[in-house]
Amino acid sequence: MTKLNNLPLPPLALLLSVGAAIVLNSTSPIARVLRFPYTLTGLLFILIGILLFRKTVALITSHRTALHPKGVPSTLITLAHLP
Repeated sequence: MTKLNNLPLPPLALLLSVGAAIVLNSTSPIARVLRFPYTLTGLLFILIGILLFRKTVALITSHRTALHPKGVPSTLITLAHLP
């Protein structure tokens, strides 16, 4: 069994957030505010998040520094390093 301290922070935060959303939705559901065409705007935010993630990974790997949050970085990437 894996200890809680050994889990990386982003997947743990995602797991806790999804769990909290499921519990809150099942215990106290709220009225539906947005109807069908407007609910698809969430896909736009997901796409923007994926694009930002890919750009960030490309930037970090181009500077040959650690990608893992608990890794040892070799370079500090600041605004001066951005193209």
